[in-house]
Amino acid sequence: MDLPTIFQDRVREFLIFTQGTKSEQDQLKAFLEMISPSLQEKVSILIFSKVIQKNRIFNRVFQNKKEELSKAMNYHIEL
Repeated sequence: MDLPTIFQDRVREFLIFTQGTKSEQDQLKAFLEMISPSLQEKVSILIFSKVIQKNRIFNRVFQNKKEELSKAMNYHIEL
């Protein structure tokens, strides 16, 4: 393709980021498949609760449910 250098750089960065993200997703999936279903749930909640907290709307819901989740997991979630 005959793209200006700046766009070539952006496309290259996007592809590298996307591939890295895909690799991380594959690694997480493989890891979760190796552990018990109950542990899968706890690990998933802890991982994704960090992401959810960064979103203003989801964070409000998470804060309301945090204690309930902590009790169900028998683990205090403090993020």
